[in-house]
Amino acid sequence: MGDIRGDVVERQELLDGTVQLVLEGESGHLQLSATFSWRIGGDGEAELREGELTLEDGSVPDAVSELYALLDSGTLTVDAESGDLRIECLYVVDGAVGDWGPLGAGREHGRLPGSFAVAAAEWSGRLDAPAPDLA
Repeated sequence: MGDIRGDVVERQELLDGTVQLVLEGESGHLQLSATFSWRIGGDGEAELREGELTLEDGSVPDAVSELYALLDSGTLTVDAESGDLRIECLYVVDGAVGDWGPLGAGREHGRLPGSFAVAAAEWSGRLDAPAPDLA
């Protein structure tokens, strides 16, 4: 699937210490929307609590092609100097509409690893083709 870039659409710190982050971006015809949430920690590293991923492929005009995934696991590291975030995560594909053949075998309930480098207003990242679910 490859490299994707985009904007930080929302970064919100709630009163209970939860941080919510919304990323949107694109790579060619592929549109991405990702959400993450975590509890603020003192050591610069946190376990991601929740997250969702939506991919839309606009390469075929008038065709609906969407993929939905839920966060299975992930960690977030905060750079002490810049405040930038590094996210390493694993999504489980929850459903797909249309042809997602380029993603390889196991698109339904497959695992989709991702990594994101998030600055104040922009991010860059990578999603890899899902591996079959061996569980």
